[in-house]
Amino acid sequence: MTHRPKRNTLPENPLERYASPMLRALCLTLVAALLLQPSATQAQQAVNGAPLKPGDRLVITLGERTDTIPLREDGHAVIPRVGMLNLSGLGPRAAEDSITRAFAAFVRAPDVRVTALRRIAVQGQVTRADLHYVDATFGLAEALALAGGVGPEGNSKKVDLWRNGTQLGRYDARSGAALQVPLESGDLIIVGRASWWSRNPFIIVSLITSAVSLIIALGQ
Repeated sequence: MTHRPKRNTLPENPLERYASPMLRALCLTLVAALLLQPSATQAQQAVNGAPLKPGDRLVITLGERTDTIPLREDGHAVIPRVGMLNLSGLGPRAAEDSITRAFAAFVRAPDVRVTALRRIAVQGQVTRADLHYVDATFGLAEALALAGGVGPEGNSKKVDLWRNGTQLGRYDARSGAALQVPLESGDLIIVGRASWWSRNPFIIVSLITSAVSLIIALGQ
């Protein structure tokens, strides 16, 4: 009877058993973190807000003087005492910082206040359907308020927000969520019409009353 020689087996090293899975898990975590990390552009928009666009306005107050300056098609603004200033691609806060630095070259410690107004179109069943200039900090509900609110024939639950030809969503103007919907320059808000039944409740009541009266009369 032959005996096979025993193999020299070393005791299992716990580090060898767990190091490889731990290394893989660490690598996957690092990759996920890199993929989920916001880009520089996204991070800048989170701090400064979405970039201003041509047609927007800047309300600039220096001391007792206030000027409303439109943003030109090339992204420049002609600012009194400063001249031509390139604000292309800047959000409201970055634009304010740029304007303040420009004034600092002419005025010592300038007390400059800048309010960015985004150009927003509000259409449909609102009191004042038109282009409105909305404070850059305002949301959907405040833009509707500037347009006079939902009209008597409008449906407050059919408020559509469009951006660059794409519908972003439908909102209820009376809900708190509408206050949190951020706007960007060039957005389009459309308020839908309420149903015929909602717009003509008195006619419906009159028809029902007439039908009941007719039934009673026929039953006598």
